[in-house]
Amino acid sequence: WLKLAHKKQLASQKTRVMSDSEDIVPGGCSGDEGMEDSTDSEMHSTPLPKGIKKEIVTEAPESNWKQPVRGDEVSVHYVGRLEEDGSVFDSSRDRGEPFTFTLGKGQVIQGWDKGVATMRIGEVAKFTLAPEFGYGDQGSPPKIPGNATLTFEVELLSFLSKNDLFGDDGVVKTVVQEGSGYLKPRDGQEVVVDCIGYLEDGTEVDRRSDLVIQIGTAFSGFLPDRTVSKVLQSMKKCERARVAIQPDYAFGESGGLEGRVPGGAAVIYEIELKALREVTDVSFLEDKSLMKKTMEEGEGYKKPDEFSSVTLCVSVRGGDGGELVAEREIQFKVGEGRHCELLEATVLHLKKLETCEVRCCDPALYTDEELGLSRCDGEVVFSIKCLDFAAEKEQWNMSESEKIAMAEKRKALGGQFFSSGRSRMAMKKYKGIADQFGCVDSWKDEDLKARAKEMKKLADLNLAACNVRLERWAEVKKNCDAVLKVDNSNVKALYRRAIALMEERDFGNVLRTCEKILQVEPENQAVARLRLKALRGQKEEDKISRALWGRMGGAIGKLGIPDPQPERVPPEFDDFLKESDTQDPVDVGASDGECATATACTGQSDGLPPARDESQNEDSEAKGSGLIAESLDMDPPPKDDEPLAKKRKLARVQGPASEVYSN
Repeated sequence: WLKLAHKKQLASQKTRVMSDSEDIVPGGCSGDEGMEDSTDSEMHSTPLPKGIKKEIVTEAPESNWKQPVRGDEVSVHYVGRLEEDGSVFDSSRDRGEPFTFTLGKGQVIQGWDKGVATMRIGEVAKFTLAPEFGYGDQGSPPKIPGNATLTFEVELLSFLSKNDLFGDDGVVKTVVQEGSGYLKPRDGQEVVVDCIGYLEDGTEVDRRSDLVIQIGTAFSGFLPDRTVSKVLQSMKKCERARVAIQPDYAFGESGGLEGRVPGGAAVIYEIELKALREVTDVSFLEDKSLMKKTMEEGEGYKKPDEFSSVTLCVSVRGGDGGELVAEREIQFKVGEGRHCELLEATVLHLKKLETCEVRCCDPALYTDEELGLSRCDGEVVFSIKCLDFAAEKEQWNMSESEKIAMAEKRKALGGQFFSSGRSRMAMKKYKGIADQFGCVDSWKDEDLKARAKEMKKLADLNLAACNVRLERWAEVKKNCDAVLKVDNSNVKALYRRAIALMEERDFGNVLRTCEKILQVEPENQAVARLRLKALRGQKEEDKISRALWGRMGGAIGKLGIPDPQPERVPPEFDDFLKESDTQDPVDVGASDGECATATACTGQSDGLPPARDESQNEDSEAKGSGLIAESLDMDPPPKDDEPLAKKRKLARVQGPASEVYSN
C-alpha cells in the first residue's frame, strides 16, 4: 500500500504547482545562510510551493519507497545551471565526489531542503527554482546574478536517518542499518545488544557483546538509564545505529568507565539490537501470575488453539539454576488437562519453533504429575520450545450442530476441572462457551438456537461459581447480571450475586436480594443464613455509625457559640423609626374614621392586646392592615388573601415601629 501511495504521489508531483494562497518563506539564502528548521510534515506531506517545480528524469526502484526527513544526512550528485542561458555554475559530478548535507537544517538553499525531501534513493529529478528559493536578489557573485532562476539536476544516492532523541542535540541517533518488523522495546522488556564506544577522536573506550538490558531498570557501569532507555526504545530488532552523545547525557563532568572517558567528554556508540525478548502475560486470569519471555522468535503468525495437538520440548529449573526436570519432548492435546496450567496456558501463545521462558511461584500452576514436578520452594523456570502443532477445525468454519458439540465437550471438561479444584481451567472452558454463543440470533435452526442460548446462560452461571471460588467479586456480579438479563428471577444468579455483595459489605442490597429469593423459595436455608449474616453485619455497621456521629456531635458541642447580634434594620426605615418611637401603638383593626392613637392597650400589665370585636367586617380588616402597609411604603394585601388577612386580624401591634416591621 505504501509503495502504491508513493508511486501515485510522485506521479502527481511531476507537474504539481501550488496555489497562490500557499505561504512562502522568503528566500535569498546562500549555502551558509540557512532557512529556519522545517518540520517533517512540512517537507513530507506538504506539496512543493509555487516557485519550485520538479520533473522526474529517472524513477527510483519500486523497492526504494522511503524518503528522507528533517535531520537525515543525505548524499547527492547534482549539476546546477542558470535557466536564462543554461550555463553550468556548479557540479559535484565534475569534482568526482558526492555532496553531503543534513536535510531541513538550513545548510543549503530552501529549494534543496524542500525538493530533496520528496526524492527516493536512485531517483534523478530536475528542479527549477525561483529566486526566492535560490539565492534571492543578491545572488552569489560572480557566477550567479541576483534574481536568477536556477535549475538543478539532482540524484539522491543515499541518506542516513538521524533522530534527535531529546530535541536538544544531546543524543542524536543515526540509523546505519534498518531493523526488521515494527516492534520496539517497552519498559520491563529485555533486549540483547552489541555495542562499541568511542571518543570523538576515535579512541575506543567500551566494547560489549550479548549485553542483556532490561528497559527501565538501572544498569551500573554503563551509560545513564534515561539515555539507554531512550536509545533502545527507538530501535527495532536487528537495527544498527550510531549514537552521538553529549556529556550531559553520557558521563558528565566526572567521566566514567574507570577513567577511560575523561570528564566533560562526548562519546559515540555503535549499537546493534540483536534480540528483543518480548514479555507477555499468558495467565488465564490475566493477573500476571504467568509471564512469558520470548527467547527466540518463531515462524509465521499461527498459534495453537483449544484442542490442538502440540509437540513441545520442555525443561524445568529452580530459581537457583538447579535442574528439576531434564529436557524432554512431550505431546498432548491442548485443553484436556493432561498437564499443568502453566503449559496449558503458555502453549496458546506460542508460534512454531518459538522458544520462551516462563517463571512461576504458585505450585497450583506448575505442579505436573506427568512431568514428575511437585511443589518446590521458591520460583521455578520453564524453558519451552514449540516443535510443531496441528490445529483443529476453526469455529468460524463449523456448522451450527458442530458448534453445539464443541460446547458440550467444553461443558463436560469444565465440570471435571471444577470438581477437581482446577477452577482456572474450568473458567477457561465456560468462558469459551459464553463467547462462542454471544450472538446466535442469525442461526437458522430454532431448536439449536434455543439450546445455544440455554448453554450460554449455564456457562455464565458456572463462570460465577468459578469466580466465587477465586474471590473475584466484580466478575461474579458481571456473570450474574448476564444471567439475570435473560432470567430476572434465577435463584442461583441472585444468590451468587448476593454472596459478592456480602463480601463488598453492601448489606442493604444483600437483604433485598435475599427477600426476593425467599419469596420464590421460602425454605431455602442457605439464603436464610446469608440474610441473618447480613442483618448482623448491618447492625454492626449501624452501631459504628452511631458511635461516629456521637463523637462528631460531641466535638461540635464543644465549639463556642457566638452571642446573638442586634437586628439590622434597612437604612430606608431610619426616619420612620424615629417618628414612630414617639407615637402610641397602632391599632391594626382601626377603621379610617378612628383615631390612630387609640388607647386600646391601657391597663394591660402583660402587654397583650385585648380581644377585639369579631363583628367587624372584612372591609375594616383590609383597611386596618392597609395602614401598616401604607406606613411601610408597601402594597396592601389583596382582599381575597384570606390567610394574610386573618393573620393581621389577630395582630394588635404594640411598641415601636421596629417591632411592626419585624412582625
